[in-house]
Amino acid sequence: MAKSIIYSVAAALTFAGHAFAVTAFQAVEIAKKQVNPYAAKSLAQIVGKPSTVGLMPEEWQVLFYDPAADQHGTLVTVSGNAVTGIRDGYTQLDSFRIFAYKMEEIIDPSKLKVDSTKLVSILQNSASLKGLKITSIGLWLKKDKKGPLEPPFWNAELYAANAKGDKEVKFGEARVDGESGKILKLDLDLKKIGKE
Repeated sequence: MAKSIIYSVAAALTFAGHAFAVTAFQAVEIAKKQVNPYAAKSLAQIVGKPSTVGLMPEEWQVLFYDPAADQHGTLVTVSGNAVTGIRDGYTQLDSFRIFAYKMEEIIDPSKLKVDSTKLVSILQNSASLKGLKITSIGLWLKKDKKGPLEPPFWNAELYAANAKGDKEVKFGEARVDGESGKILKLDLDLKKIGKE
């Protein structure tokens, strides 16, 4: 009986969370409350998986460098505005990893100027994407190079309806400076969505 009540409350919180999707930076603030004070100051990566129901990610995975955790990494998952998971160790944010997370991967908070909503606005207003209807976007904020002075970059996967309009396809990738908002790379395959 007690177990079913707990599951019901968890389901309600998850459902309520989806009604209040948050930005990447808001998800970080929510996630910080679930880790120790050192880790809370040691953001390493943010990942927003493409949504199945809208443009912006509904779930964020926030990775903190945490020397007290297994492999020095703690991952907090935020769905909507609620925490739905916490784990440590290798978190599969990288395609393959054998070494523990390092201090050099920590992102300097003063270098974080472009939140997820601003990033999407920058992309949608670029000359190459103006007038195109992006249906969902996958986002990943991290440093490309390790080191305390290295800036963070957003990597984005862009999705839209295919030429027939019967399914969503990935048609592009972008790389954007997380500090200046400058688009550094924009690779598009417009044939996939019936645009030439």
